[in-house]
Amino acid sequence: MLFRSDQNVYQAVVQTDGKIVVGGDFANWGALKRRGIARVAADGNLDTAFNAGDGFNGGVYAVAIQSDDKILAGGSFSAYGGDARAKLARLKADGTIDAAFPSLSINSDVYAIVATPGGDIYIGGVFTSVAGQTRNYLARIKSDGTLDAGFNPGLNNVVYTMARQSDGKILLGGEFSTVGSVQRRRILRLNADGSLD
Repeated sequence: MLFRSDQNVYQAVVQTDGKIVVGGDFANWGALKRRGIARVAADGNLDTAFNAGDGFNGGVYAVAIQSDDKILAGGSFSAYGGDARAKLARLKADGTIDAAFPSLSINSDVYAIVATPGGDIYIGGVFTSVAGQTRNYLARIKSDGTLDAGFNPGLNNVVYTMARQSDGKILLGGEFSTVGSVQRRRILRLNADGSLD
C-alpha cells in the first residue's frame, strides 16, 4: 500500500469503479502536489488522471459521490484552483471544477454531505447562512446547485456527520439538541422528503 498523505485525511469514499476519493488538509500525496483532494487506486497509488490542479485553498472535511460520478467536496476552503467556491464545490469525474454548479457563499465550514439519487444534496456543518439565507447547521441544495428555499429545519447546533439509509432516510449526528421546536439530542433521522422522522 502506498497511501502517502503529508497531513490529515478526514474523508474517504469509494467510487463504483473501486477508486478512492480522499479529502483532508494535505498539500501533497507522495511527491506530487494534491491540495485537499486526491484520488487513489485500491492499492494506494495516486490516480494521476484525476487532475485537481492547484486544488483547494483550505481543508476538505466531507466528500460525496453523486450518481453521475461527479464529486462533492465540503470544508473550510474558499476556492478551488482559483475559482471562488465557498465551503462547497462540485467536481467532474476527472477532477476539474464543475462550472455549472455555483458558489453558494456559505459562511462557515461544511463537515458532512449526503447526495441523494434524485440529485438533492444535504450539507451539515457549523454554518448559519447559505446563499444569503439563514440556514442553521443544515441545508438542502437542489441538483442545479441552488438553495432549496422550502427546507429550513432549524437545528440549534453543529452537524458533524450524515449518512443515507437504503430506504432514503437520512441520519444526522452532531451537537444539536433541538430541530425546530422538537427535542432531538445529538442524533436525528429525516424522512426521504426531508421532514423529521
